[in-house]
Formats: sequence, C-alpha cells, structure tokens
Amino acid sequence: MHRFERACLSRRSHVFWIRKAVPVELATGLGRTDIRRSLRTSNAQAARQRARTLLVILEEAFETLRAMGLPPQGRVALDAILNQVMDDFDNGGVRWAERLKYRALLEFLANSDQIRHCDHAEIAISPAPAPKATPATPLTSGGPTRQAPSVEAAPKAIAVKDTLRDVIRDELERSKVRPGSDVLLSELVERYLDHKETTIDSKHLRDTRMRIGVFIKIAGNKEIRHYTRQDMLDFVKVVARIPYKFSQKFKTGDPFIAIELNEKRKNPESSIKKGTIEDKYISPIKTMFNWFVVNDWLEVNVAQKISYDDPETDRLGLQDIEVRLPFDSSQITQLRANSNAHPRNSIDYWWIRIQPRTSLRIGEVAQLQACDIRQIHGRPCIDLLHIDDGDPIRRARRAELDLKTLTSRRIIPIPQALIDDGLLEYVEERRRRDGPRAALFPACSPDRDGLYSAESKRINRQIDRVIDDPRYVDHSCRHSFAAACDAAGVPAQVRDIFMGHSTEDKEDRSESKRRSTKVRRRYGSPIPSPEQMAWIDLVRF
Repeated sequence: MHRFERACLSRRSHVFWIRKAVPVELATGLGRTDIRRSLRTSNAQAARQRARTLLVILEEAFETLRAMGLPPQGRVALDAILNQVMDDFDNGGVRWAERLKYRALLEFLANSDQIRHCDHAEIAISPAPAPKATPATPLTSGGPTRQAPSVEAAPKAIAVKDTLRDVIRDELERSKVRPGSDVLLSELVERYLDHKETTIDSKHLRDTRMRIGVFIKIAGNKEIRHYTRQDMLDFVKVVARIPYKFSQKFKTGDPFIAIELNEKRKNPESSIKKGTIEDKYISPIKTMFNWFVVNDWLEVNVAQKISYDDPETDRLGLQDIEVRLPFDSSQITQLRANSNAHPRNSIDYWWIRIQPRTSLRIGEVAQLQACDIRQIHGRPCIDLLHIDDGDPIRRARRAELDLKTLTSRRIIPIPQALIDDGLLEYVEERRRRDGPRAALFPACSPDRDGLYSAESKRINRQIDRVIDDPRYVDHSCRHSFAAACDAAGVPAQVRDIFMGHSTEDKEDRSESKRRSTKVRRRYGSPIPSPEQMAWIDLVRF
C-alpha cells in the first residue's frame, strides 16, 4: 500500500474508514475540509481495493466540480455519488461502465440551470451500457489506468423515473445509513443476548429478554437507526404504570396484563418505584443500545441520557438514598418478635438477627455452613473469603461460594449481640450433627439460576406484615447496618470492608467503554486487623 493510502485509511472498531482532504478551493463550497466514509469492511485487503477506487472517483468528482464552478448542489451531488459507489461495492464491485453513471450524475446535479427548471421533471439515474472496448485494466493507485469515456459516450445515462427532488432526498437519506443500522431490533436481540450470556446469569438473561420484549411492544419493532429519544420517553411512561410486585399480586408475568388489571381496580396498587424503573427497565435498554454503538451500527446511544423522574419522589423531595430506608430500632424489635414464631433452625428465625448486625445479603446467609464460622485474631468471624492455605475444605468452600461481587469475598467479625442470641451454639449443634460442611439452614436451596429468591420473597412478606411501606424490604438490612456504622463513628473504609463494597471509583475513558466502572482495589491484608474488627462491637441494634 502506498504512503498516501496509509494516511487515508483508518480503523474504527472493526471497520475501515477512508479520509480524503478536500482541495482548498472547493472546501468552502462543499462546507467541509475532508471527506470521511466507512468502507463497510473489516478485511484489510478489501479495504485497500475499495480505497483505491474511491480515491480515483473522488479526484474525478473534484475535477468536475472545479470546472463547473461548484454550484450549491455540488455537495448533494457528491454525497449521492459516494453513496452509490459504496452500494456498488456491496453489490460485487465497481465496473468501468458504472463510472459513466457517476460522472453523468455529478454533471447533471451540478448543472444549476437544470436544477432550477426541473422541479416537475421525471429524472433518475440508471446504469449506462458498457462501452465497446477492450477489457478494463483493474484500478490501482500505482498501476496503469484507463481514461474513462466521456459523458457524451452515454447519452442515455439519465432515464425517466422520478422527480429530481425525490432522487436527491432519497440519496441523502441513504447516505446517512450506517451498515448494520437498517436491521430490525428483533433480529439483533438474540445476538445481543448471546453476547450478554458470558457476563450475566440465566435469571438476569431471562429478565433482560423480557424487558427488551416490553420495549419492542411499546416502541415498536423498527430498524435500530429509527429509534428516537421520544421512543425512549414513551417506554419510560408506560413502564412507570406497572404495578409494584405485579407478578405476585396479579399472578402474571406480563406487565401489560398487570397494568390493565390494575387500572380496572377500584383502588389500584401503587406502581413500581424509581429505583426499579432505572435499574431493571431503563438500564438494560441503555446497555443494549450502547452495544450497537460499540459495534459501529449507530453513531450515538439515544437512550444514554434517559432517566425517570418519579413525580411522587419529587413531590416529597426524596433523595435516591431514601428509596430504600433502614429499619429503626422499634421496627427491628417487632420483626424479631414475629420471627420467634418460626423454627430455630430456619432462616426465617435468624435473618433479622444476622443481617442487620453483619450486613450479609440474604443469599449469603442462605449459603452459610458451619465451616464458615471460625476464629480469626481470637474472635469468631464469618469467613466468606477462605484464603487457600492448603486446607482442602477451605479450598473447596471458596470455589463453591456463589457471591454477588469479588469484594463480597470478605471476613465479618460476629458482634457480641449475635453471640448472645445463641448463634455460636446453633453452629456447634449443626457441626456435631452433620460435620464441618453442615449447612446452617438446610431448608434453603437455590433456584435454577442459583439465586435464593424464594427466601427473599418470604422475608419480604414478613416485613410487609409489620411495615406498610414499599421502601422497607430485605435489602433494608444492609442500609440499617450502614446507618448503624455511621452512628457509631465507624470509619468509612472499615464499613466498606464489612459490607463488601468497592472503595474506589474510576472513570474508564477508553473508546469502547465511555462509562464509569467500579475498580475493586484494596491494599494490605484482606483479613481485617484486630483494631478494625473491634469497630463491630460499637454497631448496636
């Protein structure tokens, strides 16, 4: 490849692009200083061949426009030509006869007299017949070239079909189409889900499929380039009408049926909250459209800045942190009293004692085994880290623990209040009966996706019987722990170690991922020091 070709070619994502500088005397008239075009291929050899041909055609176009004084229609003509050139590439290559078509199109559209007097003329472009000549020499930038026959050799190159205005409009519209952007969304869903399969579990994969289906039902099944910001806003408006916990209350997995049934009620259920709308409906659509941008099918993500402004939240002046509230001491006391009705070997009895005091998630509590409770620095701890020290039990336990994030692998000291409630005696009882690998709550079992959603729903029903406020759920236990740490003056870094939070944010400015990502970085020992563990004793409930 020649040096000037290397300078013209570049690669965006997986696709080659060409850049050609516009001559100085034409730049003002064309309204641009360079021509940039996708070559619609990721193959380097094909890109070089297309670039050579396109450069020759651009030089001819510049020469024609220069000779004609560059009328106002010159930019439209050039866009139409380049669009037809790229279509011809995709249809099997450029033939010498088609170059007559390009020059005829250019000279016709550039003729201002014809433009002024042909508003009602029916004109379109059709391929010219191939000239009777010897076989064409392949176009190369450095090899022999053959002078294209003049336009006069193809007087029939312009045929009756449509108005010139329609031709220009259609050519401009086609010139905006990116390769891959004219595919229906429904045809790309499976490809997108195959891509996501490596990063999310099967339950979230099914949820993502359902929410994309909801989006298509609301916004329509269109070519991805035709989706607009208004489509996204319409989607959010409908989603905001979905009833809270609709699958439980209306016994259906279809949110549209739930909306219809709810609106027929005399006293409709409240709708889902801002956090659910943002995280479970808007976020998957944003991520999907961002994938389209990364693949160079779209230039911008029209869903990127879409969010939901909850009128009720705005009316009450609530912050995001208020969407999930921590329990107060009276609520915890009542929940513990209600839990006494459950068997002592069940998670229904222990969750309200363990979670607010340790920040464990319900899925982490459900997985606990006797071997997870052990002495570290002379005090009993819950070990979800299990550093490999050669012990086969700890090695196996680390491998099988299914935790939400990498930072969820942590060690949490057991506070004295939980010891007073008899947790250690219960652990020893389970160990004596079934050994060190005994499950503390054998009745808990994950669903087909490895999640403990049944336990979460059952606990949320306990909460609903005590607190009639959707902002209080099982996850409020972690908010309660964080609030108690703050009240006790626990340093933020120590609190984050106990909760398994990332302690540092970093913005990823790479071209493929322009978004904020969590950086799971911590220095020093992964095991809390005795001084850090002592802070847990100040966290009281």
